[in-house]
Amino acid sequence: MSPLNFNNGWANVFYVRSDGSLDAPRVYWTVSGVRPVINLRADVTISGGNGTANNPYQIGK
Repeated sequence: MSPLNFNNGWANVFYVRSDGSLDAPRVYWTVSGVRPVINLRADVTISGGNGTANNPYQIGK
């Protein structure tokens, strides 16, 4: 994905913190890390799980 924006030559990324708040740090911050992105079709639904490591989301139509 493309960065959220560019600010003074630095790319900013968008992410959701563990407490649910939103942030957009510069990509050189170590908190940014690598976050894969998966795009799903609009008709795909969550059929189970809660998104944790022990109970990941299950997706289906």
